[in-house]
Amino acid sequence: MVSLLPILLLLADPTAPVAIPLLRSSPLLDCSVQDEAWTKAARLDGFRQTHPQEDAEPSHATSVWIGYTPGALHLAIVADDIPALVRST
Repeated sequence: MVSLLPILLLLADPTAPVAIPLLRSSPLLDCSVQDEAWTKAARLDGFRQTHPQEDAEPSHATSVWIGYTPGALHLAIVADDIPALVRST
């Protein structure tokens, strides 16, 4: 499986460095970014769409939260979409 995360991070703003903060505690992994630990994480959004048009406004928003604790790197990705149109193979 190929990870799209490096591409997502670069598309956010390839010229701006991202400071990844040390989190005081590991965030709760519950399919939500409501846990307090995520409020301390760096948030990346403003991604651009490359298909069907290069550098277009995205048809659906994507946000990425990133932070670390001494033992782990923590990522949360919220990618809006229309569930009925999602296909899997």
